[in-house]
Amino acid sequence: MPRMQNAYPFAASLMETVRTYRQTIDKVKQYEKEIAILVTSYRLKCKPKSLPVSLINGTT
Repeated sequence: MPRMQNAYPFAASLMETVRTYRQTIDKVKQYEKEIAILVTSYRLKCKPKSLPVSLINGTT
């Protein structure tokens, strides 16, 4: 692969970026429930006092 990095630095960089992106997506999927709990708790702590909870949570 050293030849490719020398001849096509943009392609090598793009391939590395895609690999990192895929690894990140896999980790997010692995911890999906925990992330949902974290986001929900953050939203509840940061909700504006003037809006109904149903609007903040996206429910009617």
